[in-house]
Amino acid sequence: MTQEKHETMHDLQIKLHAWQNYNFGPQPNDRLLLGICEEVGELCHSSLKKFQGIRGTPQEHMDNMKDAVGDIMIYTLNYLSGINERCHDIIRADFQENPDEKVQTDSIFNIVRNAASLTSSHCPTEDVNKIIRGLNYFCALNGWDLGEITRETCNEVCKRDWKKYPKTGLPEIEVVDE
Repeated sequence: MTQEKHETMHDLQIKLHAWQNYNFGPQPNDRLLLGICEEVGELCHSSLKKFQGIRGTPQEHMDNMKDAVGDIMIYTLNYLSGINERCHDIIRADFQENPDEKVQTDSIFNIVRNAASLTSSHCPTEDVNKIIRGLNYFCALNGWDLGEITRETCNEVCKRDWKKYPKTGLPEIEVVDE
């Protein structure tokens, strides 16, 4: 029995860069940074609604936070490709799961601060790595694996063909009347 080889972060980065170039052409760094910031906003939104106990179930909010984390990584990997830097593999961090709200919130604020420090004119690789480390910590707090989330998100994103299907990136499903 052979063990399935997981794609490395660098493998995913190459795959995403090809996907991005096919669908959108080379993207200016500031667009990718805006994408990171947009997704960080979605992470904040889902976290706030979870803590408030509104607009969805706790599981829906957790799923939305996980989705935002994956999307942040997609933009981050594409940004690193744009500046010709390689993403290294993410080492799973282990922390106590189900931390209190303050620890959760502080970890998100750390990601927000690092994302806010990025600019198209000055964005050293170390600043991007701080975002990845922050996401890794946030994921570990929730018992998630950032590498696995990134792989799953990448595989879903790369199914989309925005040139062929500009509305959703996917073929429209025909509804058959019964």
